[in-house]
Amino acid sequence: TQLYHWEPRHQNNRVIAQQSIFLFGSYELKSDGACIIKDCNKERILIELERLTGITQAMLFPDFDGFARLYRENVHYTKLSAAEYAERAFDAYQTEKYKKAIEDYDKAIELELNNPYHYYYRAQSRAELRQYKEAVSDFSKAIQFDPKDSDNYVQRAKVRVELQQYEEAISDYDKAIDLKPDSSYYYNRAQTKVELGRYEEAIADYSEALRREPNNAYTFYRQALARIKIKQFVAAQKDLEVALALAREMGHSKLITVIEQTISDIESEFADDDIPF
Repeated sequence: TQLYHWEPRHQNNRVIAQQSIFLFGSYELKSDGACIIKDCNKERILIELERLTGITQAMLFPDFDGFARLYRENVHYTKLSAAEYAERAFDAYQTEKYKKAIEDYDKAIELELNNPYHYYYRAQSRAELRQYKEAVSDFSKAIQFDPKDSDNYVQRAKVRVELQQYEEAISDYDKAIDLKPDSSYYYNRAQTKVELGRYEEAIADYSEALRREPNNAYTFYRQALARIKIKQFVAAQKDLEVALALAREMGHSKLITVIEQTISDIESEFADDDIPF
């Protein structure tokens, strides 16, 4: 059996047991080799371990939850706080371990019911797993505890779009814009209005987004598409020209291709003189 040497150390007020041996005092291991155990006395080892390192038998228990159940009346394990669960959950979220993130946010919420960030990031994790209804519920909780954060409304709106709840999504964008009139909020609201065929309202939102962020090629392109829907061909042509120029400045080859293809498609569809392209 392969044995490993290991210097005992604490981790969260506990020392995790391993299939290993303890080496006390000065030692030097140059390479792997056979290990002959001449004597085995658990009681003496535990006494010596505690004397030299302060590590007790309780600290060697390998299963934190199991230890807590076994020693309910004298639990040495330091339970994680809500903040620690949330930190661990966020690490899981950032590494795309969304199920694990949800589990830890569940525990954080049990300990801290009124923290909006726990609900917000649990909602984000659920959205990544396409658990959209549950995500809406969590974003609603985040809003309940922090109604002044515009991003809570925006994120709930995005999830509602996935559920094709367009009117509800627009209401969320309305609230977000009331709190913080950001260009991206107008853009996203415009996109949602397009889904409902409300092109003139969408164009108004695209225009407001461009007033706040005048060099956004994507917004010009989307505005052009909305204008084409209601036959505003001259204005659409201007939007596409600006979008193409900005995309070239950005060096965004994919967007350039999309815009050029759109222009080509329009020219093919309207081969007569209906449009000025």
